[in-house]
Amino acid sequence: MNTTHLPPLRIALAAVCCLLLLAGCGPKTVDTSSFDSLETSMGKLREPMEPALRARFDEALIYLVGESALLSESEPPAHPDLVLALYKPLAGMTSEAIITEARRRRTAEVQDEVTRLEGLQDGAEEQHALLAGFDLQKSRVYKRNKGFLEWPIIEFKAENNTEHDIWLIHFRAALLRPGYDEPWLIEEFDQLVVRGRAPGERDLWRIEPEKQEWVTLIDPHPDFQIFLEVLRLEGRGDTVIAATEYGEIEKIRFKLYSETLAKIRTGTTLALDSPPLPADRG
Repeated sequence: MNTTHLPPLRIALAAVCCLLLLAGCGPKTVDTSSFDSLETSMGKLREPMEPALRARFDEALIYLVGESALLSESEPPAHPDLVLALYKPLAGMTSEAIITEARRRRTAEVQDEVTRLEGLQDGAEEQHALLAGFDLQKSRVYKRNKGFLEWPIIEFKAENNTEHDIWLIHFRAALLRPGYDEPWLIEEFDQLVVRGRAPGERDLWRIEPEKQEWVTLIDPHPDFQIFLEVLRLEGRGDTVIAATEYGEIEKIRFKLYSETLAKIRTGTTLALDSPPLPADRG
């Protein structure tokens, strides 16, 4: 356009028109200036997507924003202002940028868990050999009446096959169900041994857990199995005989988290259905 002989006003109008045209041709981004603008911009982002790309985009939004904040034309949200606030961090981002950011955060989240568990492995094998000397046997969970409530009791036999007098045992109990990767219920205990347990001594112990949920998981699920492991042994005067933070549950999680990390790195999914499960952001 030759503007040499045009009046200043027409030159200004021509410039504005050019800018508007350029803006309209730019990449589609998330607009959080209002809830209506958000809905419109999200619709424009999704419209040209193939089904596979749309699935990846929705997965990224679920991770970054929360499933309950996904926009639906048929069901407007009860609190649009809250939904708009959740989308504010995505303002100005393209669909590609949203997917990339979700992958970056999810990968870092899982990698952090794998790295943390790797650090706990140092020296764990040697400690396990010492802890195994305090043998927990024949464990079971049952119920007894406690006032108007049914309360769980964890019962087990313990035998001190170490070379030390044991005065305190820190152990962990979990309920496991066949076919499930993660334990359904975990609780840790410190059991003080009055006058200690000498090498070769055994005893029958009954522990009352703090979580009453042990009862609700016993009856409806007879296939549950109780799992006990010793994580720390102390002698007289708080002397540590053996201790570790890397037990059987950490071994299971290290395997699961490593598999999740490989799934994210080699595929297109964020593996939101694999542990560690992302926190509910909705």
